[in-house]
Amino acid sequence: MKTLILTGGKLTDSFLLPFLEKEFFDYIIVVDGALQIAHKIGLSFHALVGDFDTVSTKIKELYQGLDTIYFEQHSPRKNETDTQLALDIALLKGATHITILGGTGGRLDHFFGNIHVLKRALDKDISCVLIDEQNRIQLIKNSFTISKENQYGTYVSLIPFTEKVTGITLTGFAYPLHNATISNGETIGISNEIEEEYGHITIEEGILICIESHD
Repeated sequence: MKTLILTGGKLTDSFLLPFLEKEFFDYIIVVDGALQIAHKIGLSFHALVGDFDTVSTKIKELYQGLDTIYFEQHSPRKNETDTQLALDIALLKGATHITILGGTGGRLDHFFGNIHVLKRALDKDISCVLIDEQNRIQLIKNSFTISKENQYGTYVSLIPFTEKVTGITLTGFAYPLHNATISNGETIGISNEIEEEYGHITIEEGILICIESHD
């Protein structure tokens, strides 16, 4: 089940509307402040979650009582971010592929938190990506292939998520690697490019943050 999470970072209708025209999702979850833009564009969605400290009570109450929307309100004094709560709902509902929009921009603490939230899906071998106007971000392990035709931008950057990542081999890239190790504090994986039809990444041990991006 393809699932979309709209969360409360940087979200503009100039980006969101074209994206929604190209993509279809079986289940859509709106998180807290993202309800503002969902309401503005008239988006139909299935679940609404958050502590609702960044959205007007008037707009929230328009959706709170609807039988067609699963509603979950939490106290602002909680251990999880609203985005983590939404991702846990997605996993509970049986998501097989999760896309998060609005997970970047704004507060850097929430951005880094959202990268860590991706691991909850990775641990269940479920694809989960953060997407904004310039970047597609995901955690990868074992092996991963990117099509040059369908890549998100020009550059592919690989940053260690775990303390070190070993046995990294890159083929089809401008800067190949063979059985390399990248540790925290190193930037060797930044701004690579795919030169062949596909860029192949294999990892022996560890987790990489894979960022496809354009200027």
